[in-house]
Parts: sequence; C-alpha cells; structure tokens
Amino acid sequence: MEKRITTLEVTANQTCKSMDHLERSVADLRSEMHHSVADLRNEMHHSLSGLRNEVNSSISGLRTEMHSAMSLIHSDLGSLRRDVDRKFIWMMGTQIAALIAIISAMAKLAHLF
Repeated sequence: MEKRITTLEVTANQTCKSMDHLERSVADLRSEMHHSVADLRNEMHHSLSGLRNEVNSSISGLRTEMHSAMSLIHSDLGSLRRDVDRKFIWMMGTQIAALIAIISAMAKLAHLF
C-alpha cells in the first residue's frame, strides 16, 4: 500500500512540475507574442509612413507635370487663336476684294463708270 501511495505522490509531484512548466511556457509564449505583435505594429507604422511619403511625392510630381502640360496647352491655344485670327482677316480681305471686283465688273458691264 505504501508503494502505491509513494507512486501516487511521485506522479502528483511530476504532474505539478509539468503544470508549472506548462504555465511558464504559456507565460513565455504570451510575452513573445506581445513583443512580436508590437514589433509588427512598429514595422507596419514605418512601412505606412514610407508609403505615405512615396505617394505624396508621386502626387506632387504629377501635379507639377500637369501644371507644365496645362501651361503648354494654354500657350498652344494662344498661338492657334492668333493664327486663326490672322487667317480670318486674310480671308475676309480676299472676300471683300472679290466683292469689290465683282461690283466693279458689273458696273463696267452696266456702263456706270
């Protein structure tokens, strides 16, 4: 009977030691998880900051390119307007000259001059 009690006591002690070891392992695992999550959070924060900076610089570059393109378009439109105005004036001048020539020819035919 004593042998059984001794065996049970030894088994109980081993079980208690195993439980203590298991509790320490769980506590260590929680601590490691906490540190890992904190490290991951810091990495994500740094990555997002870098990404934000990269996106902001890209947007700034695109705005600069767009502004220069719009300036170029405005200057091209101004030169196009000047060309169209000049050609319109020439066209109106030739039409008026043709009208005067036709009126002169009709007057000459009608012997008005």
